[in-house]
Amino acid sequence: MVAPAPAPASSLEVDGTQLVLGYFGVATALLLIGSPIPTFWTILNSKNVGAEEPYSYMAVLFNAAAYVTYGIPVFADKTNKPVMLANTIGIVFELAYVIIFIVHVAANRRRNPLIALVVAFLGLLLGTVVFGHVWSRTYMGWVAMFSGIAMY
Repeated sequence: MVAPAPAPASSLEVDGTQLVLGYFGVATALLLIGSPIPTFWTILNSKNVGAEEPYSYMAVLFNAAAYVTYGIPVFADKTNKPVMLANTIGIVFELAYVIIFIVHVAANRRRNPLIALVVAFLGLLLGTVVFGHVWSRTYMGWVAMFSGIAMY
């Protein structure tokens, strides 16, 4: 007698290798997100940002926030947890970087980063609140994709 064929795997099932690789990706993301720590440590000690600009950190912050917003409806999916973890930690670190910058930058250089930050997060809010569930997933998917491209 021949054994029955195994049931086809669901596209949402995760094997151990995928999960381990996902968490290696989280570790890699943490190294990248943490790489500016020496720069910001210097800013905190000197209380001066010098020629540093916040826009690259704001782009990473916006990208991480877009991916978290995009992934919230399917957070229970095991394949999504490493991405959500890395981006949530990214939001915390990048928000700290941007706040440190805004606190220590000269007053005449503070306005544009604040305006850009408010506009970016109003766009995220628009994508999650104004549009319905299906449209917000589509909208946030495009926003996340283009913000990732712009970030690099």
